[in-house]
Amino acid sequence: MSASPRNAEVVIGLFQALLVPELKLLGTEARKKHPPLKEACERAVSKLGNLDDVKESELDLLKALEEVWRPLLIACDCKSKGLVTLALGALQKLASHELVLLSAIPNIVTSLSKLRDAADESIHLKVLQCIMALFSSSGGYELSLAQMPVVFNLCFSLHQQRNYTVQSTAAATLSQVTTALFDKLASKKEKDDIEKSCKGANLLCKDLCTVLSGETGSYIKLQGEVPRIFILELLYSVVKDHSKVIAGIPCFVTFIKEDLSLVLAQLMQSANDLPQLVRIYRIVTVMLQHFPFDLVKQQELFINLMIKAVEFPDVPAWHRVVILTCWREFGENYYYLKKLFMRFDNNSKQLNLFQQLITAVCNVFKKAPPALFASISMNGERITLHKLLAIKSDEEILIKPGEPIVWAVDTIVAVCKSLSKLVELEGRPLTVAEVDNNVEEEIGEQDIAKHMLSSIWQQMLAACTLLLENSQDEETIEETLRCFKQFTHACGKAGLAKARDSFIAAMNKYTLPQQGVLTPKNMQVLRVLFDVANGLGGVLDSSWYLLLTNFQQLDILLSSSSNEQAEVALIRSLLSKIFEGTKYFDDNALLTMVHALCRLSSEMVTSSQSVSPSSRGVFSSFAIQRLADIAVVNVLRLQVFWDLLQEHFEWLVKESDNEAIRKASVDAASQTILSYLQKYRQPVVSPPLSPAVPLAPNGNRQRSTSTLERPSWLDESPSDQFWEMQPKVIAVLRAMRSSGKPDVAVGCLNLIFTVMQRAGQELVPASWRLILSILSSSSQTGAEVPIGFKSVVLVCSDFMPILDHDGLQALIACVGQFSQQTAIPDKTNTNLSAIQQTLSIADFCSSHPSHASPTHWNSLFVQLRDAASDARPEVRHSAMKTLFTALVTHGNGLPSPCWNTLFWDVLLKVLDNVHSAALAAEQQGLNQELQSQKGLIMHHSRNTAAKQWYETRCTVLDGVSRLIRVFYPVISTCVTRFSEVLNRMAVHLANASLHSTEEVATVGLKSLQFLLVDISNTAKEEHAVMLWEVAWSTWERIADTSGDGSPLITVVMSTLAEGLADLCGMAYQQNNIRLREYMEKQGDKVLALLEKLMKSKAAYDTVAFPSKLQQSVLKCIKVQPVPTNDIILKTRLVALLCSFLPSSDLLRSCSADPESIPKLLVHGEAQMCERVLGILRDVFCSTDLQDDVKRNTFDTIVRAVGSILLTRHFMPRKYEMWKIAVEVMPSIFQAALDTFKTEDLATEAMWQKIVAMLKGYLLIDAVQAAPPSQAYAEHPQQDHAEGCDMEVLSFVNTVLLPCTVRHKVANVQQEIIESICWCSRQQTKRLLSETAMQIMFGMCEADGDVGIQIGRAAMPVVALRCKEILKLYLTDYKSQGRCPLPQHRHDEVLSVFGRLARSEFPPVLFDTMRDPPSLRTTCPAAYGPRGLSVRLFPVLTEFVTCHDEELTEALRTVLRLVSSELGLA
Repeated sequence: MSASPRNAEVVIGLFQALLVPELKLLGTEARKKHPPLKEACERAVSKLGNLDDVKESELDLLKALEEVWRPLLIACDCKSKGLVTLALGALQKLASHELVLLSAIPNIVTSLSKLRDAADESIHLKVLQCIMALFSSSGGYELSLAQMPVVFNLCFSLHQQRNYTVQSTAAATLSQVTTALFDKLASKKEKDDIEKSCKGANLLCKDLCTVLSGETGSYIKLQGEVPRIFILELLYSVVKDHSKVIAGIPCFVTFIKEDLSLVLAQLMQSANDLPQLVRIYRIVTVMLQHFPFDLVKQQELFINLMIKAVEFPDVPAWHRVVILTCWREFGENYYYLKKLFMRFDNNSKQLNLFQQLITAVCNVFKKAPPALFASISMNGERITLHKLLAIKSDEEILIKPGEPIVWAVDTIVAVCKSLSKLVELEGRPLTVAEVDNNVEEEIGEQDIAKHMLSSIWQQMLAACTLLLENSQDEETIEETLRCFKQFTHACGKAGLAKARDSFIAAMNKYTLPQQGVLTPKNMQVLRVLFDVANGLGGVLDSSWYLLLTNFQQLDILLSSSSNEQAEVALIRSLLSKIFEGTKYFDDNALLTMVHALCRLSSEMVTSSQSVSPSSRGVFSSFAIQRLADIAVVNVLRLQVFWDLLQEHFEWLVKESDNEAIRKASVDAASQTILSYLQKYRQPVVSPPLSPAVPLAPNGNRQRSTSTLERPSWLDESPSDQFWEMQPKVIAVLRAMRSSGKPDVAVGCLNLIFTVMQRAGQELVPASWRLILSILSSSSQTGAEVPIGFKSVVLVCSDFMPILDHDGLQALIACVGQFSQQTAIPDKTNTNLSAIQQTLSIADFCSSHPSHASPTHWNSLFVQLRDAASDARPEVRHSAMKTLFTALVTHGNGLPSPCWNTLFWDVLLKVLDNVHSAALAAEQQGLNQELQSQKGLIMHHSRNTAAKQWYETRCTVLDGVSRLIRVFYPVISTCVTRFSEVLNRMAVHLANASLHSTEEVATVGLKSLQFLLVDISNTAKEEHAVMLWEVAWSTWERIADTSGDGSPLITVVMSTLAEGLADLCGMAYQQNNIRLREYMEKQGDKVLALLEKLMKSKAAYDTVAFPSKLQQSVLKCIKVQPVPTNDIILKTRLVALLCSFLPSSDLLRSCSADPESIPKLLVHGEAQMCERVLGILRDVFCSTDLQDDVKRNTFDTIVRAVGSILLTRHFMPRKYEMWKIAVEVMPSIFQAALDTFKTEDLATEAMWQKIVAMLKGYLLIDAVQAAPPSQAYAEHPQQDHAEGCDMEVLSFVNTVLLPCTVRHKVANVQQEIIESICWCSRQQTKRLLSETAMQIMFGMCEADGDVGIQIGRAAMPVVALRCKEILKLYLTDYKSQGRCPLPQHRHDEVLSVFGRLARSEFPPVLFDTMRDPPSLRTTCPAAYGPRGLSVRLFPVLTEFVTCHDEELTEALRTVLRLVSSELGLA
């Protein structure tokens, strides 16, 4: 019946499906010979067919159907093979589907038991199949105490059959039934059920032991001889597979202790065949491991028997192999080993059974001949336990001589693994699996593993060493080295330093080759050592020194070797992996390793042997470099070992005399610092799995499909401790630099530059301060200056924004040190660049006001002040220019408190210092020339110290004055006692202006001038007055010294004059009101000063006139630098201008004596006159000049201009200053005429002077000319000044003549008209004469009152001039005969004819003609529009004799008009 209830329909269905076909077949077979069976089958089939509507439970249904399967039992009792076979098959099906009642099982068992004697083997197999179906562990029926002997007896009987199939099936059935028996036992929960069920099993086991000892059992009552091997295997399965069940039942434990152990001990001593001993030892091995607490004496007995067997020399090899396989199982069970040790070694009896067992294993190696080791191979075909179990007693046993050694190797490897695990589990509580296995005490009792290791490490070391030394097989060596690894790990974890060091030292012996070439064994040992170092670093402690010493020797060997084989590259890689793997070490292990490396490098320095160069010729120190590697890998834990590392680096650079070692130390520090700072700039990547990955606790490499297990600190973000640690890391550079070794100092500075390039953004403020202090101190050593300054430049360009207050202050001080460095006095590039960096700092402070404070600005200015006093001119000049540039550029953003410090502590001190230095240089002498630098030529203007200081003085004067001008509104309020500051500055400028050198004096004057101009509108009254007083005092002193005429004074006075001109221009032209007020107050001083300057010798100290001084004075006068309403000063100003023109006496003397003209030219009057006349015109014509001034000065101007106009008759052509007079005259006269009143005596006198001047200019040729008949030359020369004359005529016509009408000066008007008429007679000046004629005709053609009056005055002159031209032509025409007259004479007449034909004049013009009274009545046409033609009619008629066609044609036109006018047409 099944464990879970089934409904009736399911049960009926199963019966119908399984049994009905079988019953029908069985009935068919039995119908002739066995009628009862046939009838029983039919009834059963009939009953099964009528069960469709049954609703009973499964149990009731099975009871009701009990008679259904009775035909099957009847068939089993038949002698027919077919019927029995069919019945057994049906029974098997019913049993497998749990359709058999428990009450029917005894009958079934009885029926099956009867079939043991059946002759047919198939029936036996069916019987066994039924038994397995009935009593299998997967849901089968439980054997009762009464049925058990029958079933087992039946199975054993069938097992004794000769047929192999039946035997093997019976063996399998026995095994399964036994297993099912104990499985059912294990499923019992109640104690009573367990005791009831275990009796049969216990009796069974005892019977098996009884049979094993050669006796007959009382329970099963076996008949015949049962194979002992089968019983041993059956007992092995019971003990091994059901030990947990057995251990919980006292009767079974007693059986194991008293029955089974005794039998096995007897058999171990008596049995000699391999099959039995193998199985006996298997059972013993399982018993000892599963029942260590119960089999105390038995354990001692069994182990001693095995030890004796192994050590007995006559024991066959296979016997040793069998025992060693058992011991290997012991070795793999760390729990058993521990209990064995605790029971027999770690107690008062001191039986040392564990130690003896290990010693026996190790003795296998000691007793083996050395030659035997060469023949063993762990990879070759070897005997195994399965092969031993397969050997039969009668077969020949073939075991190689080295097989015991191979198994001994496996044994010690297993022991090492277990010991290693025990160490790992020391003190650990039970796991769930261990609780399930009824392990009742803690595995990790303190120090047990340590005692176990301590008791056997020497034996293990000797055995492993012997094996490693003599073995040549790669796998054997690998297994041996695995023992080394595991034992090293265990000893390290247990704290057995001596044992651990001994194992490490033993392996070290086999790492370095004897002949310089690495052997395969060397490579294997090295790999193991690398694994040990990489995976067991946390437990090596003092062994690190041994390992690292060996690795250093290896590194030296590899470096000195030229062999570049793949193994060498692999070793290098594995060696590097060791130090990369330190990231997985705990802090103590890491510190221990660092200690070992420090000790190693210290010994390298102090010993005579230095680190050898590598194969590529580059020096390398193993220990130092590996310290750096460790620091790089463990950068986030640097605080753990940094103190030790820093102290060691300092010691190396101070104590070592080897430059290569010092370089290696600096490089190591460099790697450490850089990696520390760059840690968080890139993500941490797990290292790939490599041959040197850490070891698992069992000694094997960890095989991970992804990455290694990452320590938690690898994923941490930088903590406060990290940032606090950073300055300590940087501080090592300062300590190393203080060693006094130049190469170290240079290396540290290079490192600082690299640090800033790669990780400058990661530096904290304290680190920056340290770095800047180091850089600052480097400015005092020549070799360090370029390198240190390179870093300073980098800080200024990239890192100023991240500096804190103190850091920026330190940077300013550092830059200042470099700007003043004298370590390389002949090369100032660094100084100049440093000074330039101060400007960058100033730019930063201005653009980041939140970062900069007044302290920073003040410090910056003080550094520049100190540099400005440098003895080297280029340095101090650069410093001062930078200072002033920074102030001008960023002055608006400068904090107010800085101005006071700037002036009192910086600028005034710079002024005083430079002034003192310049005086000191002067005292040394201006002629003491300086030596030129190599390859350079020094200019003569800078070849003395004094001259160089002059330049410096100019720079500082200009800079300070510019600052005051630009920032006066700010500094006047921020600087305390500013009046005193301004006064001191003014005194410095005044002293400079009076200096004996042109350069200094010029700068002083200009600076003073600019200061006056720029602050005149904004300065306080007291400041402005003080500046003006100093300025006037200085200017007057300069003007008073102008008498010596030295070149210096000339330049200075020119500068002064230019300055005054600029001041005047700004005051009057740019409308600088306040400056103009100051200038006007000093108007008389200005004019006096200008007069002194103009009349000084310096004004004429030039080659080209006007001189620079003269030009400046004139420029100043041009803007009229006097008060607008001061007529006296204005008059004085114009008179002063006129005084600059050549005097009339001088011009008359030149006219009378042409030899005196060069004297006039040498003094520059001619050139000067041109400029003065132009300015005179501008001044006189300006609207600012009062009419009174014009009237007062016009006479002087006319006289001066008139004198100059006369020079046209005697001055050389290239000095025609009269042309300038002609140009300015119209403007001057126009301005003057507008000021004179009509009908005024002064007006008439003025006109007389004007007319006299014009006559003197225009008519001098006429006065000296020949009579008209001789005036015309055959080929007249054109006057080069004819154009100027025409300009004068035009001015006279357009300006003067209308003014004469307005001023009612008719006599003057007539003189002017006559003068124009005289100009028309200038036949040598044809254009002039033609222009004069046109002007005269134009006078007569003008309209308006003014025009009419001028025309009336001009008409008589015009008529007379026309008649004169016509008469003179007729006379000359007649006298010339057939010779034609000159063309211009012809043109002149033709022009007159043309004007007569075109012009119609107002009749009123003829009123002033002196005609006879009767003419108006006799010839009215003479007073008409053509009156002039009518009056010339008599002369015109004379031209009828002229044969010139052109003239004749023009004459006809005129005569036709006249005739028309006279009424003669």
